[in-house]
Amino acid sequence: TIQFLAVVGEQRGVANYQAFFTVYAVIVIAIRLATGRVSDRFGRAAVLVPALAFQALAMLLLARADSFPILIVAAVAFGMGWGAAFPTLTALTADRVEPHRRGSAMGIFAAASALGGSLGSASMGIIAQVAGFDGAFLFSAVVALLGLAICVVGLKATGELALRPAKENGG
Repeated sequence: TIQFLAVVGEQRGVANYQAFFTVYAVIVIAIRLATGRVSDRFGRAAVLVPALAFQALAMLLLARADSFPILIVAAVAFGMGWGAAFPTLTALTADRVEPHRRGSAMGIFAAASALGGSLGSASMGIIAQVAGFDGAFLFSAVVALLGLAICVVGLKATGELALRPAKENGG
C-alpha cells in the first residue's frame, strides 16, 4: 500500500513525504540486525506478534497522515513491522519443514510473498478507487490485524505463543 504514498503526500500537501522511504529503509535494516537474535532466543512469536501489530499501526497512521511527523512515525512503525515480520516468517517456514525440503519451502514462500505483494498492490488500487486512499490504508490495517489474529491463534495452538527460547532444531 505504500506505493501510493507519493500521490497521498502530494494530495495532502505533506512536505518532504519522500523521507518516509529513507526512514523506512533505515529502520528495516536496523530492525533486521536485531530481530534474528531475539527470534532465536525467545521464539518466533516474540518478534512476529509485535511486527504484525506495528504493520497495523503504520497503516492506521497512514490513513490519517497529514503532517510530516505523523508520516515519519508511520515510516518507523512500518519499517519495524515489515523489517521484523518477513525474516521471522521465513525462519518460521524453515522451522516447519524437514531439512531436505527447505529449498522447496523457501521457494514457495518467496513466490507466495511476491504474489501477495503484487495482488495486494492491485487490490489496494481498486479499493483506493472506491474508498479513497484512507479506505485503502484502513483496509490494509484490517488485513494486518486479521493476520495478527490468525498468527496468535496458530501459535497458541502449537504452543509457540509463550516467550521462550526457540527449539534446538532452529525454530
